[in-house]
Amino acid sequence: MCPTDLRYVWVREVGTSGKSHYHMAIFVNKDTFKGLGNYSKEDYNLGSYICEAWLSALGLLEFPEYRTLVNLNNTPHYLERLRVDRFGQQILKLRSHLEYFAKEHTKSYNNEERSFGGSIR
Repeated sequence: MCPTDLRYVWVREVGTSGKSHYHMAIFVNKDTFKGLGNYSKEDYNLGSYICEAWLSALGLLEFPEYRTLVNLNNTPHYLERLRVDRFGQQILKLRSHLEYFAKEHTKSYNNEERSFGGSIR
């Protein structure tokens, strides 16, 4: 397995019901994780690791039925290998995908909860 450092960005949105939900983008070494795998069951794959982390953060590890509340997009967007001749095109594709995070009408700015965050190197 190739070494990888996990990097991520997240955004909190508030729906019309007033309840918060989150979107997240993760960045990993594609030689380590080529896809999400079958995240609906406990296994050694990226999707399963994400579900486990979410359950752990909420203190719900003993309730595996809550794994289904994590919704993963099975069509990942990624920058294969950064190449000088395709760099501009690759960055634009990623930017286009992440623009969804910047929807102003779903944000709630206050001193109690953050709306954006990410990993710090």
